[in-house]
Amino acid sequence: MIDCIICGKNKPFVDGICRDCLTERLKPVATESFRFERCPKCNSIKTKGRWHNSGYDFSRDSQLRSLMKIEGGASLKVEKVTLDPMQNEGVGKAQVTVFLHDDELDIREIDFSYTVRKNSCERCNRLTGSYFEATIQLRTFTRSFSGILDKALKTCIDQFPEGTSKTGSYISKVEKKKEGYDVLLGKNSDGQKISRLLKSVMPCSITETKKLNGRGDGEDLFRYTYLIRIIDLDPGSTVREKDRTCVVQKITESAVYLVDAQTMKREEVKAAPFLDRFEPASVKPEVKHYQVISRTGNETQLMNMDDFSMITLNEEIHGDTANLVNVSGNYFVL
Repeated sequence: MIDCIICGKNKPFVDGICRDCLTERLKPVATESFRFERCPKCNSIKTKGRWHNSGYDFSRDSQLRSLMKIEGGASLKVEKVTLDPMQNEGVGKAQVTVFLHDDELDIREIDFSYTVRKNSCERCNRLTGSYFEATIQLRTFTRSFSGILDKALKTCIDQFPEGTSKTGSYISKVEKKKEGYDVLLGKNSDGQKISRLLKSVMPCSITETKKLNGRGDGEDLFRYTYLIRIIDLDPGSTVREKDRTCVVQKITESAVYLVDAQTMKREEVKAAPFLDRFEPASVKPEVKHYQVISRTGNETQLMNMDDFSMITLNEEIHGDTANLVNVSGNYFVL
C-alpha cells in the first residue's frame, strides 16, 4: 500500500493523506468578531435578539458557533468557550473538536475577538420604571390584618428566588395596606400561577378582573387584578348565613367544616362558596379544655379543667381530653 503522499510514512486516511498530515493542514478559524450585549444592572447577556441570565454558557450560542469555520470538508463542534463579558472588548478562546466523515480528528483552540455593548435588558427597564402587569391583592375573610397575610405574602415572594431563570418575572412592588397586601408583578402569567398556588395551599377564593391600560403593537394592553380572600378563622369561631349561626369546627386548605348552632346539623362547605355565603360573627372564640370522666353509650361526661365544673354531652367523644366552645348554651366539640 502506498504511504502518505505528504510525509511518506503513515498509512493514508483520506485522498492519499495520512491522519496526522490531514489534521495539520486543517486550520479552524473565527471568520469575524463576535458581538453581543450585556445589561450593566443584572449582567444578563443578549445574543441574536434574545436575553439570557448572567452566567450564560457561550458554548451553546448559535451565533458564536456559526463564526467558527474549517475547510477541507471537515466540521467543528464547539465544546467550551472562555471570555470575560465584563470587558468592553477582548479576545476569547473556543475549544473545538474537529471531525471528518464522523471521525474525530483532533481538539483545537480558536482565538476570536469580541466586543460588548452595554444595554439595559427589558426586565431591568421594567423594574426600574415600576412596570407591572398584574396585582395580587391579599385580603382576609374578617377584613382584618392577621398573620395569615404574612404567610401568603411569603408564599408569593418565594416564587421569585434571586437569579430567577424567567426573564421578566419579578415583583415590582409590595404595598402594605390597612386591609392587606398588594403585590405588583411584572408578568401577568405570574399572577395566574401564584393565585392558583395560593388556592392550593390556603382556604381562599380568587376573583380575577382586568382593566385596559393602553395599546401596544396594535393590541389592547390590560392590567390584571387577582383578589385573594383568605379564611382567617380559628376553630370555635361563629359565622352567619342570613338568620342562622354556625360554629366553625375545622378548616382545611379547601373547605370549612361547620355545625349549625340551633339544629346541630354538620356541613362541609368549600372555601369559595363559604366566602360568598357567610359573614363573620364572633372571631375570637372562648375555647375551654375538658377532661373526659366517663362514657356511657352515646353520652360523655366531662370536667372543665379551669373550674372543675361538670357537663354531659349526648355524643361519644374519643380520647381523654377535648376542646369545647359554648354557643347559645350549646357545647360544640372542636
